[in-house]
Amino acid sequence: QALGSDFLFTVIHPEDWPDVLLHHSQTLPNLEDGQVAMITYRVKHGITGEFIWMQSVEGVYQRADNGTVAVTLGFATNVTQEQVRKQEYALISKRFEKISQISPSTFYIMDFDINSIVYVNDSVSNLLGYTPEEILAMGKGVFPKIVHPKDLPVVFHKMQSITPNLKEGELQHYDCRLIKKDSEKSIW
Repeated sequence: QALGSDFLFTVIHPEDWPDVLLHHSQTLPNLEDGQVAMITYRVKHGITGEFIWMQSVEGVYQRADNGTVAVTLGFATNVTQEQVRKQEYALISKRFEKISQISPSTFYIMDFDINSIVYVNDSVSNLLGYTPEEILAMGKGVFPKIVHPKDLPVVFHKMQSITPNLKEGELQHYDCRLIKKDSEKSIW
């Protein structure tokens, strides 16, 4: 049964039409041989009527005699679960960002794969005198710069032995003295 020329208009989410049209009118016709183009968009499920997320990857299959793209070959994958996770993560991140920015406490997130702080809120400026950007720029050298030398062994021991065993959602807390920027003064 023929689906008709209006088929795409009935299944693609209205908010995604501009991107889909741009993809088909500008991206695909300009592909080089061997290149692929990818687009993520929503389509209406034929049975449930709900919108699901699809990701299409397409490449040049055949060219016309004049060298223009005549036929593309592609495949589409349902990526709804990934998109939902991304949206949930973005929402959680926004909430965390708002909470951490209004909190007088200093929050930081440590990535143990790279052994560096990857997020610190603005209250670090009031606490230590460093901007968040300065803390992040210190990379692996952050703790020797901001933790009192007598407390470094305890901090490193806890980071190496206790923190890697934390379960998802658990927080680690330990007391140590911190050194303020441009000062020998330490604070608890």
